Amino acid sequence: MGGDIISESGGGLPRNLQKAVINEIKGLDSTGANKQPVPALFGLNLQSVSVGQKLPKAGPGDETGLIGGYADANGMPNNGLGVQLDYVDHALGELVSALHDNKLDDTTLVVIASKHGQSPIDPSKFQPTDEDPYTKMPGYAFHIADDASLIWLKPEERAKALTAATEYLNDQGKALGIGQLLTSNQVALAYQDPASDTRAPDFIVTVNPGVVYTGGKKIAEHGGSNANDRSVALLLSNPSIPPRTITALVQTTQVAPTILQALGYDPKELQSVQKEATQALPGTPF
Repeated sequence: MGGDIISESGGGLPRNLQKAVINEIKGLDSTGANKQPVPALFGLNLQSVSVGQKLPKAGPGDETGLIGGYADANGMPNNGLGVQLDYVDHALGELVSALHDNKLDDTTLVVIASKHGQSPIDPSKFQPTDEDPYTKMPGYAFHIADDASLIWLKPEERAKALTAATEYLNDQGKALGIGQLLTSNQVALAYQDPASDTRAPDFIVTVNPGVVYTGGKKIAEHGGSNANDRSVALLLSNPSIPPRTITALVQTTQVAPTILQALGYDPKELQSVQKEATQALPGTPF
């Protein structure tokens, strides 16, 4: 992203990816040079809004005076984020127009979703927090911190350092903005046992709302369990789906089985659907 607040709207890789999908909609390969069958499934990831939510101001090469993030708790975007929203709106319009021009709009299910939100939306709740105390804990090996933290201890020191590390995190709770500390035993119950699987962190930290681990370059982040992280927009569109708003609680994990169902496949062919009994999204005619 290069740190620029309008990194995608200026062109470059995301614009090329968008053009590649439009070429495929036209029955060409991604370069547009050769004919090929139209794929049954298209996908595109647009990071613009995420960048505009997180960065406080314009970067090198951006228009001066742009401000990222939201102006208030109601989610009114500042002008920098507004530029990103406009870019994504235009990009989606181009994709939908390409479907229409190639007579694919009636037979295409359009899914617009986000894999995460950003916290905090309300700028008055923002609490920039130094993550360095994590590196001082007994047995420390590695951590990841955004608006939550995953922490690993050195395998060779783990058994000896575990109790002291737990006490250290409890003592540093206020400085680190810790809302809840999941110990190794709790991690083992929810995921895998860190004692036998080094992919699992020894500790998981969720933070108080508004806490973001940053040195000052970000005003929001994701990865945690706060409402602003986990609440996202989800839109399905097809002429066979009448306009309506569904207020029932749904999960983004339901998107995959919905797509399979729309394509005529059995969602239970997905191992995750079998293990977690994930249902397709409600309100669809598939």
